[in-house]
Amino acid sequence: MTLRKFERVLSDIKGFTLAEMMAAAGVFAVLAVVAVPNYLAFQPNMRLNGASREVLGKLMWARSKAKRTIPRLPSAKAVMIRPSIPEEPLGALRP
Repeated sequence: MTLRKFERVLSDIKGFTLAEMMAAAGVFAVLAVVAVPNYLAFQPNMRLNGASREVLGKLMWARSKAKRTIPRLPSAKAVMIRPSIPEEPLGALRP
């Protein structure tokens, strides 16, 4: 292809036609009509998930800090606790 023919081909291409622009706008409008309600319904759940993850993270941090700073209590085997036995059976009526 000679340079003059190439320049003529490039000069004939001006841009988009009105019909192409309207078709693109229509496709965009359909996608927006489908996407926006789904996004708005999805947003509160994401906000709630974020808040719950934040609370979980703070609880885990507090637990790890408590494990480092609070001395360990004796285990249940080391402490002898005698159960108290009532003198009269439960539900017995007093005269």
